[in-house]
Amino acid sequence: MTVHRGFFSAVVWNSKLCAVGGGKTTLSERDVECTGDGKTWQQLPAYSISRFYHASATFLNRICVFGG
Repeated sequence: MTVHRGFFSAVVWNSKLCAVGGGKTTLSERDVECTGDGKTWQQLPAYSISRFYHASATFLNRICVFGG
C-alpha cells in the first residue's frame, strides 16, 4: 500500500485485493487501494468521508462500506 495504515477493512473486488480506509491512531483515511499482485497498488476514487473501525463487503460489483 502507498499509505501505512491499520484499522482498515479489506475485500476482493474484480479479482483484486482492496484496502479500504483505516489509518493511524489519530488520522483516518478515506481512500481505497487495490492490488492484483501484492506489489503494485492502484488508488480508486476516495470516499467523501474517512473510515476507521468499519466493515466492507462487495455486492453487485461494488464495494460497500458500513460504519466507521
